[in-house]
Order: sequence, then structure tokens, then C-alpha cells
Amino acid sequence: MNWARENATTRDPATGILHGAEPFDFFPAAGAEKSGRHAILFLHGWTSSPRELRFVAEKLAKIGFRCRGILLPGHGRSLEDLEPTR
Repeated sequence: MNWARENATTRDPATGILHGAEPFDFFPAAGAEKSGRHAILFLHGWTSSPRELRFVAEKLAKIGFRCRGILLPGHGRSLEDLEPTR
């Protein structure tokens, strides 16, 4: 079985969001130099999800930034959910 294919289609039963496409909110690491004085909002592209931005946000949170990645309407679920978005 192809692990990547299996996980790419695994969904949260309550929300229908694909595994890994969930929104995120990372707070600065304790003792980080900037300690949360600055925040970064991550916006994914069309047909994408926060999954592609998560690794950058995790690294920036470790050095003191609060990082939030949102899931735009219709994204991270199915093509049918994406179809009505403009």
C-alpha cells in the first residue's frame, strides 16, 4: 500500500478536512528571543492548504514568532467543496 496516497485521502471524520491540511496556530517557544512580539499570518494558494506552509511556521515559532495558518473556504476537503468558491 502506498503510504503517501493513503494519508493524502485520510480525513477527519468530524470536519472532512484532509489529514495535514488543518489550520495551525503555533506560539513562540518558551525563552525565544522575540517571545511573541510579532505574528505572521500564513495564507495558502488556490487549491492548496496550510500543509505546504506548516514547516516554515514551525521553524519561525521556534525563534519567537506566533504563526497562524488558516484554511480558506472550500480548501482541504474535496473538489465538490472547492467548486463554489471564487
